[in-house]
Amino acid sequence: ELRPEQLEALGFLKDYVDSPGKVLTMAFVRIGQVRALDFTPYRQQVMRFMQAGKMNIASGLVRRPSPMALDKELMVKLQRKVEQITGKSNMMGSFECVIDGVRGRVVEPYSSQHVLCKELTLAPLRCKVLRNGCPQA
Repeated sequence: ELRPEQLEALGFLKDYVDSPGKVLTMAFVRIGQVRALDFTPYRQQVMRFMQAGKMNIASGLVRRPSPMALDKELMVKLQRKVEQITGKSNMMGSFECVIDGVRGRVVEPYSSQHVLCKELTLAPLRCKVLRNGCPQA
């Protein structure tokens, strides 16, 4: 049994002493300059306050489009996907590639007097692709 001065030292915790069916947990951890304190009833109150601001009420306004509107939305989505793949009608696209040329040479000893030379050369290359107009139907 706790003495009255011990109960006074507990402060607001004295209400929870000898309460049947309640578990009181308190943890205090200090690592270097970092301190952590967990007190179960206080944590539960804070969680209640945090959850009170969340809206769990469903709105009564529900979207109920007509079958014609659903078909129109489906066609618009399909058109956007086709445009993404093939491009929009009356669009102009251009792709240009320029390679200045490549030259590679390997020299290997063949004998004491001769060497074996292998050389690969690719001439300068210029490639242009231009797309203008409507895509094929």
